[in-house]
This record gives sequence, C-alpha cells and structure tokens, in this order.
Amino acid sequence: EGIGLFEMDDRGLLEVRGSDRIRWLDGMVTGDIKALEKRGEGAGCYALLLTHRGAIVADLHVGRGVGRKAEALLLECKRSDVGRIRAVLEKMIIADDVVLRDQTAEFAVLGIEGARSGDVLARASGREALPSADGWGEVEIAGAEVLVGAFGWSGEQAYQLRFAPAKGEVVRRALEEAATSLGVERV
Repeated sequence: EGIGLFEMDDRGLLEVRGSDRIRWLDGMVTGDIKALEKRGEGAGCYALLLTHRGAIVADLHVGRGVGRKAEALLLECKRSDVGRIRAVLEKMIIADDVVLRDQTAEFAVLGIEGARSGDVLARASGREALPSADGWGEVEIAGAEVLVGAFGWSGEQAYQLRFAPAKGEVVRRALEEAATSLGVERV
C-alpha cells in the first residue's frame, strides 16, 4: 500500500555508443536488442551476458537511451560487475563502431518501489507519462534531471532514479513530500 525509497549505491551503468551498437549488442546478450530499436526511444528489456559456452557472466537491464542519451544503449547492472562486463564486451569489439563508457560514478541512484511508487514519482516530477515496465525515461524533480529505469526487485511497481550526486537531497525530499501530499505511507 505504501512505497519504499532507498539508496542503490550497489548499481552500475554502462553506456554503449557507436553506429554498430544495436547489431553488435544483439549478438552479445540474450535480450532482443533489435526489437528495442523498433519499439523506440526508452524501450528496455532484461538480458543476460553469457560466455561462449553459455555460462552467465552477468544479468542486465538493457535500454535504449532517451534525451541526451538517445544515441546510446544503457546497460544497468550490479556495480561490482561493471568492470568484468566491460572487459568481456571490449574483447568482442573487433571491427565494430562501438564504444563502451562506464557511467556509474556520474550518478547517484535511488530506488522507489511499491504499489504507489508511480503516483509518487508522477507527483514529484509533474509528469503523468512514466516509462513502461523495463523502459527508460527522463523526468525533472526539484530542478534535477533524472534518468528513470522502470524496473526493480520487489515484484511491485518499481523505478530506479539516476541523477547528479549533488542533487540527492533535493530529489529525496521532493519524493518524500510528494508521498506525504498523496497520503502515501512510506515503508
């Protein structure tokens, strides 16, 4: 009935750019990356990065970028896996126009999950249209640009919010005020 709002310092983000990024990544992970291209900006899916023998290297949320990141694919993963994922993928760049960039340190991450998390996020951002499940979008909260990933782990509606680390307190406060104004109990 309420929401959970929590820090997610354990999450990382890799950006994949270059003209071959879609074809190349489609051959690297289990998700249908070509289908994301057809679905449009912000489309996302869950995927696995596997070895050539089928062993799991890491699980990822893959998404088409939005806004300033529209020409990128985003790979969301455990922070501790970023280096390993990058190393595995860089070995697979042969003659492809693909560039990998670790964006983990550029963002603070908050998670908001629970039955009313979408209502709270919509109120705090002033936007009713939020990304659909597994998708990505952009909103502004209390003057901060926020990259939103629509996924989590509780089984309830969930979002990951990425923003400049210096904006953490204002974003958190705006979300808490939005929850209070909606009569949402924080859990």
